[in-house]
Parts: sequence; C-alpha cells; structure tokens
Amino acid sequence: MHVAGAMEALEAQYLRPLTPLSPKDADDVPRRVAILISEFLLIHPFREGNGRVAQLMGNWVALQAGLPTINYGIDDDSDAKDAYIVALQRGYQQDYAPLEQFVRDGLERSQKALRRLKLDPLPPG
Repeated sequence: MHVAGAMEALEAQYLRPLTPLSPKDADDVPRRVAILISEFLLIHPFREGNGRVAQLMGNWVALQAGLPTINYGIDDDSDAKDAYIVALQRGYQQDYAPLEQFVRDGLERSQKALRRLKLDPLPPG
C-alpha cells in the first residue's frame, strides 16, 4: 500500500474512532496513544523525525483530554529508550499494553512535575 492510502486507512480506522477526546476520556488516553503511535509508525516513511512526530501526536491526544503533555522519559535514559523501542515493537504486533503502560508512566511523570511546581514555586527575582 502506498503512503497516501495507508494514511487514509490510519485516519479511517484509528484517528476518527479514537479522536477527538475530552476530559471524560482521560482514563483512556494511554490506550489510545499507544494504538495511534504504533499504527502511525508502521506507515510513516521518513527515517528521521518519525518518533518525534508520533510523540507530538500522543501529546495532542493527551491535551485534548485535558491532561499535560507526556514525559516519555527517553531523552537522556538509554534504558528507558530501549524499553520504549521494545514497547513499540510489541505495538507493531498489535500488543499495545507495553506502550500503553509507557504512556501511563509518562503521564504520571508529567503530573508529578506539575504538582512539584505548584508546591515548590521558584522564589521571586
């Protein structure tokens, strides 16, 4: 299948049914993000940037549901990056649970960071 056809299928099979979200859908964000990232990365044709685009899509879904952006935690941690790659590979086989947990953990990291900011604001000046 060519990229255009694959993108149309992604839209019809996944984007339309799984988005947009609202705050009432917040509990389902990890599952939806895991599915969307997995299915998108299977057809995205570019060597560089496809992971960043997929993560932006995940953040877009989280923001729709009133959640913070997802702290994937893979920028500086090679173990986390390895776990992310394994989770993606499982997602390619439509086993979304590992990536769903990765997203759930990323949302928790983001929420903890926001709580810390509210409890420990920087001193003025």
